[in-house]
Amino acid sequence: MADRDGMTVHALFPDRLATMAHGLGKGSVVDAYGLITHDGRQCVMRVERLERFTPHPHRTVTAADLPRPGFDFTDGLGSVAYVRQLRDDE
Repeated sequence: MADRDGMTVHALFPDRLATMAHGLGKGSVVDAYGLITHDGRQCVMRVERLERFTPHPHRTVTAADLPRPGFDFTDGLGSVAYVRQLRDDE
C-alpha cells in the first residue's frame, strides 16, 4: 500500500479482513486504520479496520457540456456561408 504522499506502507491484514484485502486491486482507494511501526527499514501497518471507497458513477459527458466561446465570430452564419462570405469579401 501507499499513503497519500506516496510512501510505501507494508500492511498486515488479520484473517477477518483477508477476503476484503484480496479484493483490492492496484489503484483501489481505502481508509486503513491500525498501528504503524517503523523498524528502521520499512513502515508496517497492522490493519485493524479497512473501508473501501467505491467511485461514484458519473454521467457521460457530451458536446453540450463543453464550454462555448463567448462570442459568435460568424454572426450566426453556417460554416459554408461564412467561408463563402470570406471569399466574396476578397
